[in-house]
Amino acid sequence: MPIHVRVSTAAALLGFIGLGHPVALAVEVDRVAGEVRFPCWFVNPTRTLEVFACHRRGPAHETVVAFDATGPAIYRALLELGCRTASYWNGAGPDGFVKSQGDRLLVVVRWEHRGERHERLAEEMLTEGAIELPMLVRGFSFGARGAFKVVEPEGAAPGEPGDREGEPDAPGARAEGGERARPAEDWRATGVPVEVEISLGASVRQRPSHPLITHPTGSARMQPWMLEPVLDTGVVADHRELVEKAVPATLVIRRVRSEADLVEVARAAALRRGLPDSERLYDALAPIAREVDALKRDYEGLLAEIRKVLEAGAAIEKLPERERLEAAERAKGLLFRGRWLAQRIEERYLSMYALEEERKAAWVEAHEEIPPEARDEARVLVSGYRFEPALARLEVQAAALDLPGAEGTAPERALRHRALEKELEIVRLERSRTIAAANLRYYEGKVREMRERKDAYVERLFEEDRARAEVELRRQEARSRLARTELAEIQGLLDGSWDAAREKALEERRTAQAELEALELEDQLLETLEEVRWAEGDLESGDAPRAAEAGKRLKALREKEAELRAKVREARQAAERGGTAAPARR
Repeated sequence: MPIHVRVSTAAALLGFIGLGHPVALAVEVDRVAGEVRFPCWFVNPTRTLEVFACHRRGPAHETVVAFDATGPAIYRALLELGCRTASYWNGAGPDGFVKSQGDRLLVVVRWEHRGERHERLAEEMLTEGAIELPMLVRGFSFGARGAFKVVEPEGAAPGEPGDREGEPDAPGARAEGGERARPAEDWRATGVPVEVEISLGASVRQRPSHPLITHPTGSARMQPWMLEPVLDTGVVADHRELVEKAVPATLVIRRVRSEADLVEVARAAALRRGLPDSERLYDALAPIAREVDALKRDYEGLLAEIRKVLEAGAAIEKLPERERLEAAERAKGLLFRGRWLAQRIEERYLSMYALEEERKAAWVEAHEEIPPEARDEARVLVSGYRFEPALARLEVQAAALDLPGAEGTAPERALRHRALEKELEIVRLERSRTIAAANLRYYEGKVREMRERKDAYVERLFEEDRARAEVELRRQEARSRLARTELAEIQGLLDGSWDAAREKALEERRTAQAELEALELEDQLLETLEEVRWAEGDLESGDAPRAAEAGKRLKALREKEAELRAKVREARQAAERGGTAAPARR
């Protein structure tokens, strides 16, 4: 049967107050079902969704459901369920949790309305941006961030005086509405604030957030490439009525034992929503999910070994020097292997999500009714994300160079590290070039649109944007060419071919450097042309003193413009000639 934690009898008797929202009801832990449950209610988001669920004092204008359960109560319940904090997963490095995604969870909402019972996964209740693609189920993670650490005060349960069932409250322990007024004690005891969130990605938070439970789309590697989540009122039918009548609901956090299990849950959800080719997609995801599970088992085994080494610290200090050094080397090797495993797990996750993002690309192409700007945005974001798995694969190779027994001498491995860093730079530059090309296409379209409308002033504004986008595209291309010559030098030093390749590589390097110098001058010219536009506006303002001052300023700007145009022509010619000699990099 369910095990209740933090039961508040008085609050349970109070039930619903105010707008009918549940207040301080029990958080339940059901070990048999592998669930944590607590009351919630639907809200009407007035802004872009930033979280899926939050405490009632959180960003309730940017969420799907709100709840009254406190962060420490949910935190303790998840520990009771067997979840491990981020600190556990960070045992081999500070980014272990972010890369491995820790213990995996499903978030579910249950409610009853008009005699019908509903149960939906969080992602099933959402679509992606204006393209209205049903969001795929990717699961959540127990992301108690930082070093959330329970410190138990002497003689009391952590931060909970009078909170055990049947034990009276201390005077003044209740706030208005029957809620306990102990946020400070709970924070000190657990490191978890009262106001926690279940996060989503695709939005940049404007305020400090406390995501106790995180979604992969909120990670630094995915968030920039995700469309904003939107509530699907086709799935959450009668949403307005659910909000206005404060229909009670239950938020369920369910532990998932493996990534393979999560993929099967996601498959079933995709089939329920009628997404085409779902079987093919999840057939491709299933073997990668099994790889993730095997890697995470290895990672957990390694974390156990690291803990044993740490626990034996005092005994190791008493060993002879040679044995101490051997123990230190073994510990270092464990850390390096842990970092490699975490990196490899992240790469596998990103590769899984890449297959799902390709589904997004196919959806966009198959739905002609999607507005052009929404279609273009989705295409750009998908193309930007495609680089993440490639970057992760290179990072796995770099981490492998630090493993015990890695091939090559220390200087050779150092050069390989440099080569991989340069390859990573090239991939990032190629991604920037892709985004810059998309921006250029966008502004070219806007210029054509304004020309057709015969709106000369707005066309001029967009032409300035188009020119900046063109300069940025050429800059990314030149930086990429420069980086490739530097990679050729490192690889040449590794395999002994640098002497033969040197002359051609240095010539290409000089050309790229000259191109970058020319682009710096073009930036200055574009800034001057913008100032010219402002001065021309002041000249036609009808204000005599302002117009007189603008006339003087415009004359100086025209002279500066002519000077910069001459410098740009000269710099462009130098770039075409291959630039000037540059010293070889050793």
